[in-house]
Amino acid sequence: MSSDLIFWICAAALLLLLEVCLYIGLRSSSKTEVENTGLNRLVYQDQFQTLNQELAEHRISKAVYDAELSELEARAVEETATPNVAYRNPSWVKPVSIFLCLLVPLTAVFLYFSWANPSLVTYKGTPEAQAAAHPADRIGQLKTFLKESPRAVRAWLALADEFGREGQYKEAVNAMNEAFHVSPNGVAKTADYRVQRAVFALETSDPMLRSQAVSDLEQAVKLEPSNIRALELGGIVAYQSGQYSKAVEFWQELLLLTPQDSPAYSRLLDAISDAKNRAQMNFRF
Repeated sequence: MSSDLIFWICAAALLLLLEVCLYIGLRSSSKTEVENTGLNRLVYQDQFQTLNQELAEHRISKAVYDAELSELEARAVEETATPNVAYRNPSWVKPVSIFLCLLVPLTAVFLYFSWANPSLVTYKGTPEAQAAAHPADRIGQLKTFLKESPRAVRAWLALADEFGREGQYKEAVNAMNEAFHVSPNGVAKTADYRVQRAVFALETSDPMLRSQAVSDLEQAVKLEPSNIRALELGGIVAYQSGQYSKAVEFWQELLLLTPQDSPAYSRLLDAISDAKNRAQMNFRF
């Protein structure tokens, strides 16, 4: 059950509890009690009719009629009046009401900070959210997913990114290799992915992987001749490897894509000149 659903269920329960508290707290301290008023009215109506009938048949005098009528009216008013009966709540109602009135807002605040506001610094969230917050857990989740779906190329690329962020560059290269294998006509023929694998390979400082990196950068330039990152990095790697002629090739292509009025243009000219001189002298580090 999600934290949002739990929160709203608790909110509904608290609302119902609050209504109960209000009902108990606002209930009147006295109530009106009516007993047999309808029956009494019927009895006195019958007596009035009997008294009027006796007067009409001259069985009683007018004076007697008036006296009995006054007495009957007085009794009718007295006995059919609605009495107010005092009502007192049980002794436990007041303390319980006070306790509930304090409990409801405190519980609401606790639920809010526990479930309703994930942006709080102290919010820990669901297990899925906690796992997503730790790179090692993300790597584990991706590995588990790839065991079930080994041809999920996007998962291999994501795994390579995670390894790269963690500084595990050989593992990142291996993940990229899997992505290239799964998608030979997609990922393997995308210049940016070639450059990315080359970067991971260079970070390992492994001579064998360094050769692979140079090959990847050359392939990236073939796939996308205007890929500035591949041209720049290819020239740097070739220069550092003592392949000055190859560095010149990379940088001359990059020079064509660089505005002449930019500082980078003049720096490239200097780098190309230096690489040419080293190539002519067969210079080695």
